Amino acid sequence: MSRSSILVTGAGGLLGRRVVEQAARRYRLFRQYHSAPKDELHGTIFVGDLADRNHIRTIAETVHPEIIIHCAALADVDRCEREPELSRHINVEAVRYLTEAFPEAVFVQLSTDYVFPGGAPPPEPSVPTRPLNVYGRHKLEAENVARAAANHLIIRTATLLDWLGRRNVFQPLYEPLRAGREIFCLTDQSSNPLAASDAAGLVLALIEKGARGVFHIGGTELVSRYELAVKLAEYFNFNPALVRPMTSESIRRDAARPSPAGLDCRATELFLGKRMPTLQETFAVIARDIVGSA
Repeated sequence: MSRSSILVTGAGGLLGRRVVEQAARRYRLFRQYHSAPKDELHGTIFVGDLADRNHIRTIAETVHPEIIIHCAALADVDRCEREPELSRHINVEAVRYLTEAFPEAVFVQLSTDYVFPGGAPPPEPSVPTRPLNVYGRHKLEAENVARAAANHLIIRTATLLDWLGRRNVFQPLYEPLRAGREIFCLTDQSSNPLAASDAAGLVLALIEKGARGVFHIGGTELVSRYELAVKLAEYFNFNPALVRPMTSESIRRDAARPSPAGLDCRATELFLGKRMPTLQETFAVIARDIVGSA
């Protein structure tokens, strides 16, 4: 039996890399990057700007994926606020071009908890959206574009943690604590984080079970950045006293953040028949990656 084919966009990103690792084991894999990757391990590779119709046309003329997992995004929230046209170019127009070029494919749009304004309790998928910043508005607009696809799956993720990746919450906490340096972390910015590799597994599980519509994935525990850092220090046997509290009022940022952020994932747990990972399980996954990279 031939394997289904998948195109992963943003294959070098935080989530895309982990999707590629897991999808390569059971799918015919096509990878898309904004810039050339260092490895040549898994599948056919395309390099270019997804908001360039010619790049999309080249992909469409070369391969015919049955499933598209659209991980590519400009996720720098403050940069999106400063450069809204660039944000729209990457976060919205690319979705439009892909859905037009591959109308028969199952289109999986990765989205964010930033489509909500924040507040307790964490929102279910059916709760009305109200983004506070350009990034959230453009990701919501991208969701609406994706909904026009005949077969669409929108997956909103909470904060992703990983040992790898440039834009990653984990390393700026782990590295200074390992070195015995003090860090200041926000007490008023929260989410329910999970490991990027667990998120990739959940994305593929939803696809394989035929999910359509909107689903949420995240960890089981809603924690502030301060609480996350303290728990990280305790898990890895660093000194939790090195973690000092601060509030958003003490720093200048271009974009407003939902507070607290986070997602209610119970509908996803019910659909998949499994619970989301705990924070301890998330740290255990990342710890194995750290050991494996040593």
